[in-house]
Parts: sequence; structure tokens; C-alpha cells
Amino acid sequence: MTTDDPRFRAAVADISRRLDGVAGVTKISDPYDPSEGGAVAPNNDALLVTFEIPGDALDTSVEASIDASVAAVDAAARAHPGLRVEQSGSGSSNQEFQAIFCRTSRRPARRRCRSRCSSC
Repeated sequence: MTTDDPRFRAAVADISRRLDGVAGVTKISDPYDPSEGGAVAPNNDALLVTFEIPGDALDTSVEASIDASVAAVDAAARAHPGLRVEQSGSGSSNQEFQAIFCRTSRRPARRRCRSRCSSC
């Protein structure tokens, strides 16, 4: 399947719509728009939808937006099982790191663990 396939385009639109509904999410890109730099892979098998969540990731409102954006992308992935839908970025990557840290460390993290694991 290529990025021009109607199912692929529907998934991109769904992801963008879900992210647009998340408080704090800004600057959602349209990867098909060349004026936004276009983010379609040269072989048309992948693309990148970018967005921003401004602020300090330790701020509770920013943290809530990060959590909600992860949930939105996860929901889109479940809604489009034939496609690989993932989220990556400093906020979501930090959550993954915190979860691993909490599972492997005998002492709690200095900052509140975003993963809400039982060891923190």
C-alpha cells in the first residue's frame, strides 16, 4: 500500500482529526502539502505527521496533553490495523524511558514517573 491509497489517506486524516481534538496539541502538519515541507517517503510507503505540544514536559497540563496524544495515536493505530501507526518524540519517548526506569530501578525516579507504575 502506498501513501496515495485511499485507506492510507483515511488513516492520516483520522490521526490528524484525533490529534486536533487533544487540548494543547498545535501545528499538526499535513504531510501531503509541499508548502509544509512534505513528509512523504521517496518510495511512498511511509509518511510523517508532525505536531507540537509547547511547554515544559514536567508541567501537569503538558503531561496531560502528551498522555492524550499518545492515547489518540494508539486509538488511530487500533482503528487502522493494516497500517503501522506510531508516535515518537521527546514527550512520548520520555514516558517510555520513565516506565523502563521505574521497572528496573529499586529507587524511585527523582521526578514523578509519568508511567504511573507501582514502583514510583
